[in-house]
Amino acid sequence: CIRDSAGRSGAERELIVEALLLALLAHQAEPGPRRQAGTPLEMRMREYVAEQGYRANVKLLAGHFGLSTAQFKYRFARETGSAEIKRRIDEMVLAAALRHLEYSEMKAGAIAAQLKFPDLYTFSRFIRRHTGQSPSAVRKALRRRPAG
Repeated sequence: CIRDSAGRSGAERELIVEALLLALLAHQAEPGPRRQAGTPLEMRMREYVAEQGYRANVKLLAGHFGLSTAQFKYRFARETGSAEIKRRIDEMVLAAALRHLEYSEMKAGAIAAQLKFPDLYTFSRFIRRHTGQSPSAVRKALRRRPAG
């Protein structure tokens, strides 16, 4: 049995990815204030990240909002209760990537280009860093899970 650097088999990695994806879906379906809606700042951030994709970063977002980086970080922390701007940007890019992988027939390279990754390798590393799986394995896992 082939194992990864953490000693996990392919089947174990698939279970981890499925668990992560189900947790993400469960989080999105939780009652109460929806994370997707977010604060007005997050909604505007989501629009900008949708345009800029992987290129979006704290400095560019601050400039887009007409703020210094420090002002933007302060405002983000005040409005969201979190100082993890980069993590939130990555969540937005990851959500877009997962939607493409699950619902579109686009090849990974086309998704990478659409989300403004510099190349397929960077896109694959990003997906693997956040899910532990390659884009094709994530696509299979997303499409295998039961609907509803």
